[in-house]
Amino acid sequence: MILEPQPLDQLYPSTDGVEMGESNPHYDLMTYLCENFRYLFAQQKVSVHANLFWYPVLGNPEIRRAPDIMIIFDCEFQANRSSYVQGLHNNQPPGVVIEILSRSNTEGTMQERRDWYEKYGVSEYYEIDDVGETVRVWLLEEGSLVEQTGIRSFTSPLTGCTIDWTSGIEFLMPNGKKFVTVQEIREQRDEAIREARKQAKRAEQAELQAKQAQLQAEQAQLQAKQAELQAKQAALQAEQAALQAEQERQQALAEKQRADELQRQLDELRRKMEP
Repeated sequence: MILEPQPLDQLYPSTDGVEMGESNPHYDLMTYLCENFRYLFAQQKVSVHANLFWYPVLGNPEIRRAPDIMIIFDCEFQANRSSYVQGLHNNQPPGVVIEILSRSNTEGTMQERRDWYEKYGVSEYYEIDDVGETVRVWLLEEGSLVEQTGIRSFTSPLTGCTIDWTSGIEFLMPNGKKFVTVQEIREQRDEAIREARKQAKRAEQAELQAKQAQLQAEQAQLQAKQAELQAKQAALQAEQAALQAEQERQQALAEKQRADELQRQLDELRRKMEP
């Protein structure tokens, strides 16, 4: 019996059927980080996803996790991606993973997550509490996630962004500017879309004008050719008229010469007939 291949979204589901239970601060921070990282990497081959299932082992869909934030480098972003199957993308693990903690998270639970992310090759791992008070950072060193201790600020080697939790938590872009609100990002995105549409319309109008100018040039060229043809036809007609006039002149001359000859012969005959 031949088995039909299963669709990818059935082999690697986008959900486990369990509803998300994040608090508003958790969801707001997750959205805030996701939108800012997407804004940062919008023109690069980088995928940023929030709460998306990651399958690190091809062919084993039971091994999976859905980080709050994961950043995958050298991977084209797809807004409609239902899951990240690592084996289908050059076996590239996420470079950065961020988990947003709530009071229900225990140290045992988080240690299990760290071990899992370490096992599957995450280069930078962050834990941020959802009330914006503490940050913990781990870097992958010789196959092990090593916590960066004694710090109150950290700049990501992969993203170039800085997290400062000296007093509250502040996120900075590589250029030193603060992360903007989700609303500001959406407004900037909408403005960029509007500007892109304006530019597309201007380009379309310019293309139309260029085509019209080309058509006018072709019409002028056609009219010039028609005028040239008409001039040639007029010249030919003038030449034909001149030829016909010459023929008529020659004919008239011949008629005159014949009439003169007849008159001469008649005059001579008369002289002969005179007594």
